[in-house]
Amino acid sequence: LADIVAAAESTSEKLQEIEGSLSAEQTSVVVARELPRTSQEIADLLVETTESLKPGTPLETLGDLDARWKKLSDQLAVWARELTARANIVEKEIDLLPDWRSTWTQTLEVAHNSSAPPEVTTRIESLLTALARTGSILQTRRATILTLQSRVADQTQRATGAQRLIKLAKSGAVET
Repeated sequence: LADIVAAAESTSEKLQEIEGSLSAEQTSVVVARELPRTSQEIADLLVETTESLKPGTPLETLGDLDARWKKLSDQLAVWARELTARANIVEKEIDLLPDWRSTWTQTLEVAHNSSAPPEVTTRIESLLTALARTGSILQTRRATILTLQSRVADQTQRATGAQRLIKLAKSGAVET
């Protein structure tokens, strides 16, 4: 029982660090803000690309379209990597919580059974509440990141498809 308060403080600090890193994390915020604009840009460029993929389109026009698609694809790839990295961090943090919750639930039981002072049991109960809150925040953030990953993947497929069509059009223009 003597180490409970110090251990509880240590766990509480770790939870605060996790929550602090979640509030400081900007990847999902930036992607969520920029993705609708990028999706619209992709939709517009897809229309332009489709209209330009007709026989006789100059190679220079196809090259310009390809460069624009490459720029969009590169941005999507950066977002995908950043979201994946962030998702992995969140997953690792989520994976820590069940062990911590189990440890502190057992510690609370020991504290109750050994007639620990009310301040100690209150501290443990507060810590268990904080664990639940942090778990909920992490689950919400994970869902947000996974949703963004899916949306980025959808846009990446559209960009890749357009680049494939341009490549075919370029090879057809060179052959004629």
